[in-house]
Amino acid sequence: MTKIDVGSKESMTKLDRNVRKEISDLKLNLKQKTDKRNSAKQKLKRSSSESKLNRDADSLDFASSNLFKSKSSRLIDDTSLIKTYLKNQTPIRMYNSVPTQHMPPLHITNQDEVKKKFIEQKIPPVLKFKADERSIKNIVNKHSKTNFEHFFKAKSILDTVKSKYPNLINYYEANFGQKITSIKCVDLIGKYLGENKISGDLTISFAPGLTCSGRITSYMQNKNDPSTRKFSIWINDGEENQFLRKDGIISLCDHEIGTHYFRSYNDGLQIWFNERKKFGLRTTNSVELLQTEEGLAALNTLINANLKYLFLPALLYCNRTNKFDYLKLNFYLKIWLVLLTE
Repeated sequence: MTKIDVGSKESMTKLDRNVRKEISDLKLNLKQKTDKRNSAKQKLKRSSSESKLNRDADSLDFASSNLFKSKSSRLIDDTSLIKTYLKNQTPIRMYNSVPTQHMPPLHITNQDEVKKKFIEQKIPPVLKFKADERSIKNIVNKHSKTNFEHFFKAKSILDTVKSKYPNLINYYEANFGQKITSIKCVDLIGKYLGENKISGDLTISFAPGLTCSGRITSYMQNKNDPSTRKFSIWINDGEENQFLRKDGIISLCDHEIGTHYFRSYNDGLQIWFNERKKFGLRTTNSVELLQTEEGLAALNTLINANLKYLFLPALLYCNRTNKFDYLKLNFYLKIWLVLLTE
């Protein structure tokens, strides 16, 4: 190869390298411009959303917004709450009563009526459930076995709490703080979801009359695709729910979201989700799984509680081990529960 050929080859190589660099720079500049343009669009979109929400806030009517959906006459009228949810887009449902399609089989449909008669007239309640009598018997037979070996431990917990607090209200205030509104609860739940990086993953639904303080529900749009599952946390916002307190709502989140939701969500990511029998696993509604999960949930409830007594599980356990009629059970409960009349 001649000297001229070598010089020519070096020039071509240098030219090729320069061209490649220019192309790379052009691509980088184009990407930066595109990112900048998309960022501007996002800011414009966010600004537009904020403007829309501010207009809603001025009218105090959020029932028609995409962010908050009221299923009752109750309106969400807290402007700061709406701004809190501007980022995570968590849907909120407010109900006057529990919708029929969301009632579990053991939902008591006449609880307000029988509660009033029992308190005022000492008439033993005749409960009506959503499920038919045959289904109720099957459920009761499945879950009727109770182990009595922990009765005295449970009784000791109840006696300890009773000796330290003059009445039940004092205990709840010491454990869960002062009562707060449903709107403030939503704000605290939103922060909880954000801290656990699951903002927007659950719908928050409030309804008085739930037969429990709260629960997690889910449904699948495609039974063969766990990624299509939709989750909701239901919260009883009736006066009887003692978790509607400054610290209590976090304890309820630790129970429902920190235990039931995370277990259920992660279970859907496993290879056995639709083939539990193939892998020798019990069904998700088996007694053994429920006992284990509810036990863990009871412990998780105390993680952020101010007091570390398993008072509510102990109370429920002692009630299960004493098969009294309602009048005797009422007398039995008063041994531990001194209710404050306001």
